[in-house]
Amino acid sequence: MKRLVVLVCLLGVTNLPISCGLVGCGPFDTTPYKIVSISSDIGSISDNIFNETISMDFMVAAVRLKIDETARVGQVGIFSFSNVAYACSPPEPNVQHLNSINIISNETIFMNGIEYRGGENLNSIFKIVASTGDLSVEELNEFPDNYRWFFSFANDSIIFQLIDKPDVSMAQKFTFTFMFDDGLEYQSLTSVFSVD
Repeated sequence: MKRLVVLVCLLGVTNLPISCGLVGCGPFDTTPYKIVSISSDIGSISDNIFNETISMDFMVAAVRLKIDETARVGQVGIFSFSNVAYACSPPEPNVQHLNSINIISNETIFMNGIEYRGGENLNSIFKIVASTGDLSVEELNEFPDNYRWFFSFANDSIIFQLIDKPDVSMAQKFTFTFMFDDGLEYQSLTSVFSVD
């Protein structure tokens, strides 16, 4: 009988929330999830903040890609009594990690005296705008482990801008392809992106 009482008490204590006195303490859902959809917006950027005001000035014109929707895909572990963890900071989610990005357009772009034909890789003409400083698409593709949690969570967004002004004005759509470490690939076609 004593063993049963001790076992019930242990189970009760291990499943009770423990307060750490901080706002934002658990419970946190630790069920892993995967990305369902990624959307795109055309707008502009000022002080690393994206807004939906469209500009044709290449210095501020931007494309934002956003993880719109994720879906839970299973349980955390076979020994877990529940999917909920109580802690002062959320546990690391079991999510997909971005491996690479590929950008193309079906139309020709002229930049710095180079002709980029429809279907050619355009990674070298875009940069990623981040709060910690701009990042080249090629750098992210070359060292994906350095950006392990970059663009991985629901509502995460990534903002792209042209590095240089095109030689002639352009108005075209771009296809952004995101490859993740689990082998899944997501594509998002932008609306028309215009730059003078």
